[in-house]
Amino acid sequence: MSKSFGIGLVGTSSGNVIERNIIGGNTNGIWIAAKASGNIVRLNNVSGNPATQILLTFGSAVGTDIHDLSPAGSNTFEDNLCATSSSAGPAPCPNIPDLFFLLLKRFVGP
Repeated sequence: MSKSFGIGLVGTSSGNVIERNIIGGNTNGIWIAAKASGNIVRLNNVSGNPATQILLTFGSAVGTDIHDLSPAGSNTFEDNLCATSSSAGPAPCPNIPDLFFLLLKRFVGP
């Protein structure tokens, strides 16, 4: 997997806050190393990583919006938006299409 990213927590990064960013056009939007822990990733809009054409040409294995290699629970994810993610634990953000349909159901009804 490529380590090309928009924002990265490399090595043993800890105590960082990644907050209120718009990240797009990278192989991976936010990339988190296996030994990174104690970081907070919140309120980010991460989409188009990799760019749609690259994703269509080479497939989803090229990269993701949030790529978290750390063990489940090592870092905190709060209220992020993304289209694709890879993580050992729960998804680090709701899928954008799922969020759209959730909001649609809430405001328009079933």
